[in-house]
Amino acid sequence: MHPRSRRTLALWALLWVSGPTLATGEDAAVALVARMAEATRTLNYDGVFVYQRGNQTDTFRIIHSRDERGGERERLISLSGAAREIIRDSEKVTCIDPEDQSVMVEKSQPRNLFPGLTRPTEEVAKHYRFVQTGRDRIAGRPAEVVEIRPRSAYRYGYRFWIDAGNHMLLRSDVVNSHGVSLEQIMFTQISHPDRIAEDLLVQDIPAATSPAAPAAVKSRAAAADETMEAWRVAWVPDGFALRDRQMEQLSASQVPAERFVYSDGLATVSVFVERLMDGEVPMQGFATRGAVTAFSSVADAHQITVIGEVPPLTLKQIAMSVEPAESR
Repeated sequence: MHPRSRRTLALWALLWVSGPTLATGEDAAVALVARMAEATRTLNYDGVFVYQRGNQTDTFRIIHSRDERGGERERLISLSGAAREIIRDSEKVTCIDPEDQSVMVEKSQPRNLFPGLTRPTEEVAKHYRFVQTGRDRIAGRPAEVVEIRPRSAYRYGYRFWIDAGNHMLLRSDVVNSHGVSLEQIMFTQISHPDRIAEDLLVQDIPAATSPAAPAAVKSRAAAADETMEAWRVAWVPDGFALRDRQMEQLSASQVPAERFVYSDGLATVSVFVERLMDGEVPMQGFATRGAVTAFSSVADAHQITVIGEVPPLTLKQIAMSVEPAESR
């Protein structure tokens, strides 16, 4: 595989909230979404869901376990297309792709497959409105429907179908400003066993290569040089806060990339800054997969790539604000 293509895949892989007073109806919707976020983390479940992005549809099985001994563990298995598996625990994420004869091990990051609140609801409510819009039925189970509507054009909206009994997320849509669904995750069947058998959380497909070591990561304080002080992101939409900043060695790259991760409690944006090698052809422009868009540009002989679940022009504005720190 071409190094540029491998870098693109690596960037995508690094991708598996006081303000307005809430109205009474919105209070109930916010509370329901908070219970949903808790349920997706703490329930045991074994289910099959369909993941649709534009014209592409994939089917997956997800097995999720949470107990005092093992903590939160999860296994994601592709049921259509190429055989792939992702295994996640509190320490790491292991991606197994036998077709590409590769195994990639990365530092575990918070879940982003199923949306949920990662910041206090009163902070999220500054930038989104929560509205209960009715009831439906998903995977044979009654569900409450909640719309989360952005208060500015810098964000997408969401629709959640939440199990009326145990508050598990049964379906989620990411929608644009016209209400058109860009990405959808929907369970077709799901069960909640009291216990998940250990063998269900172990990879089932062979990998042709041994797992690579976790991506080299240096904390800001431990960086041997001042690379992490060399760049800054001058603009993100109001409400997005820096959640993480570190150096990462991307696959097929000879130099580390500086990564900034921002979140508003629902959406996440990652900014990568990587020095270009002599003669290397940079990536430029947009690439989109469902609700996730990437925008790439070049600044001062560095590749700037911004990936996130926000409208394309938001990403471009963020990318254009990335600059050397000494320009402050």
